[in-house]
Amino acid sequence: MHKIVFGVMLIVLIAGCAQNTDFNKALSGDVKQQPVQELVQDIETNATMDKDLQIEGSRDSKLESQSKRLHEYGIDCSHENEYGTRRSLAIDPQNSNILYIGIEGRGVYKTTDKGTSWEKIINGLVAYPDMSNKNELCFPDIAYIYIDPANTKRVLMVTSDITTAYVDWPYGETGGIWESLDGGESWKQMIKGKINVAGSGYLAVDPKNSRIMYYPVNPDLPTFKEAPIKESLNKISSVYKTVDGGITWEELNMPMLPALQAILISIDPKDSNHVVLFTQSHDHIYGENSITEIFLHKQYPIMESFDAGKTWTVSGDNLPDPYRAVFEGDVSGNNFGHMIVRLFLFGPEFPPETTKQKSFYSVDGGKTFEETSMFIWIARYNPHDMTANNMLGYSPWQGWVAESKDAGKTWQSIGIPPEVQSYKVKVENFVWDPKDSSAVYMSGTYGNIWQSIDGGKTWKNILNLDKLPK
Repeated sequence: MHKIVFGVMLIVLIAGCAQNTDFNKALSGDVKQQPVQELVQDIETNATMDKDLQIEGSRDSKLESQSKRLHEYGIDCSHENEYGTRRSLAIDPQNSNILYIGIEGRGVYKTTDKGTSWEKIINGLVAYPDMSNKNELCFPDIAYIYIDPANTKRVLMVTSDITTAYVDWPYGETGGIWESLDGGESWKQMIKGKINVAGSGYLAVDPKNSRIMYYPVNPDLPTFKEAPIKESLNKISSVYKTVDGGITWEELNMPMLPALQAILISIDPKDSNHVVLFTQSHDHIYGENSITEIFLHKQYPIMESFDAGKTWTVSGDNLPDPYRAVFEGDVSGNNFGHMIVRLFLFGPEFPPETTKQKSFYSVDGGKTFEETSMFIWIARYNPHDMTANNMLGYSPWQGWVAESKDAGKTWQSIGIPPEVQSYKVKVENFVWDPKDSSAVYMSGTYGNIWQSIDGGKTWKNILNLDKLPK
């Protein structure tokens, strides 16, 4: 998200890949699971604001004053903002002319003509003003958008990269899960009560019953000064579940590690009791003016439940140490045994000049893993391929846009848009047209979306920051 630093230095130790150190430093921003903005937010560092707003009284009044302050003065929307799109690109399953995209800093956008024109749809969403331009709102990371196939007017949007918080706390009021019942024309917050709304970037909706959802969150400590609770809001897990469409949520009981975050959570379309999580965990050293992220050798790479989240098993020990911290991955909806993971090593223990980053694939549900023929940053399974062998991926050092026809074992470069060749723009997702197997969309940083009508061989840019409507 928008990384705000008011006179305070943040240290985040994330190292890179030996293939291209400079590019990996840029890519490392995508894997900072600890939200940077709120980590170093200290209201005493801006004397002018402090003179205007003297926070006194009860805990609630302090929170209210801080919220008022944020809405009045705004936040810095420019610092290291890459305008990421995460996994937010979504296509209406009943009308493939309709696409939605969420863009970090900018908000949510919709097209009804396959990207020829776009409209901004933010009515009801909460965001703080951009302090450099009070007429513009500064939105958090919009990590995932879900369209209900049974009622495509119902759209869910998940934010991420905010501090651990309840929805009625400062910063928390911009997080959570937002629901629209009119195709994005208006939004309302789905989360109510004492639920941590620091989403880790995903939402799993049961394909057989859309009232059942799993919501993974960032379980770190609240990191803004006025937080009335100075410990993690999550006691037994980092995943919530609802069975009534979001009216009530239960914090699931599962094995935990420091700051364990679900990178991906998926429900088996053939068996709703079967749920798979990819996770990574890291610890922190809290200094007076800095926070350092520490790599942990103990990881729970894959967590799996066969009883709808009541009990969980941990696997992934067959991945080679220390390659067990999952920062990206995918599971095939057509064959839940096919999965791919991208592991990431960071910190002073793994200098970028000598550290090799790796990705692995499995065709037996994670019982065994093999390294992919080229390093794959992100990959998605083609939903039109019932064998679950065809995939598209992004390999920034070796193949750019690449294709696998053997479930991730081998990869061949097939094409790359010119915007990506600069190393500035990074690919974040692939989404296929639900009705046309040759049509696929690719999204990335700086608000980019590309369209291909030949399965990914050639690409046309249909959205970027210059094309965004106000």
